Amino acid sequence: MNSSDLPAVVSTLNRSGSDASSPETFQFYIEPFAAQLVRFILDAVIFIAGVLGNGLVCVVVIKENLHRSLAYCLILNLAISDLGVLLFSLPFGVLRTEDVSWPLGEFGCKVLYPLSDVFHGVSIASITAIAVFRYRGIISGHGLSHKGAMRTVRIVILLIWVLSFLLFVVPLFFVMYYVESGDEAVCYPKFPSTMLYKLYQAETVLLTYLLPLGVILFTYLSIRRRLNESIALHSQIRRESRNPGSSAPDRTRCASERNHRALKVLTPVVLIFFATLLPYNVFRVVDIFQDTSQFEYLLLFFKICILFFVCNSSANPLIYALFSEDFRKAFKWHMRHCSPSGELSRLFSLSEKVTSIRGRRTFFTRTSARNKERPSSSASDVFV
Repeated sequence: MNSSDLPAVVSTLNRSGSDASSPETFQFYIEPFAAQLVRFILDAVIFIAGVLGNGLVCVVVIKENLHRSLAYCLILNLAISDLGVLLFSLPFGVLRTEDVSWPLGEFGCKVLYPLSDVFHGVSIASITAIAVFRYRGIISGHGLSHKGAMRTVRIVILLIWVLSFLLFVVPLFFVMYYVESGDEAVCYPKFPSTMLYKLYQAETVLLTYLLPLGVILFTYLSIRRRLNESIALHSQIRRESRNPGSSAPDRTRCASERNHRALKVLTPVVLIFFATLLPYNVFRVVDIFQDTSQFEYLLLFFKICILFFVCNSSANPLIYALFSEDFRKAFKWHMRHCSPSGELSRLFSLSEKVTSIRGRRTFFTRTSARNKERPSSSASDVFV
């Protein structure tokens, strides 16, 4: 949630150099109390679900030792960044859109507030990186040794954090202003010129929406095309093969199933990414070409954008739980294990209990066994 985007009367009137203390007769539309209450409840539900869900993803990946693989290392990085969005960016956004005095002082305004934007950049970049590695594993079929794969993912994650900091945080260090007037304090970005503000907005739209969406769509369509080709090839082999039990159809079927699992996860990722970030980026684009400071419903629209924005960070654990069988089993096991009551144990089969207690085996044993059988570790293990 970009600090420069959060509109209030102060920030919109000051982004091109106006005096923050000057009185202004224009007023934004004020929500009815019932609408505010509904929005706050939705924000709270999404916040709690997102924190619990992403926290559970971190627990599953770490407890099951999945962070040693390329795919789940990226998933862990995504969950951490989504937690940062929910725990830091969302509260800052609420502070800026609600009519309250800035409570965190000058350091919180000029340092902590801009720093929260790094999580948004990392979250978007992690989603894109997962899609790219998924595409690379299925389409190109190239694999790396486990050591090489882990070295690659560590470099990718480091670059994601460094570039997100440099591109989205550092510019804001130079434009954040903190003003105290009596008992009131305000925090807002004040760009030296309108042109610099518009350039920064355009950069943010391009790097956090248009470019990632284009990459994710490309990988989605490529995997879908490969899946259709695999299905057609499998049907042809079955028709032409004289030996129905031969290994060739089995290998083709396994590849098709793997591609289908990837597509099952990428489909909601594409849809949720597009839908939840669309309103926020529509606001940005309009703000580049039009002066939105006098639009009566601007503040209400931006509050709705925040609601959609946090949905993106809360939706990823739901995607794993709904579309990845292994993650769903692990989620259930850890929820039962951490629950003070034994009621949730009814959700689990006897085989899951025996596996977890007697064999000390995880719900990802199937994936680990496959990795041990082959010398390479590729992105094809994403969301297995």
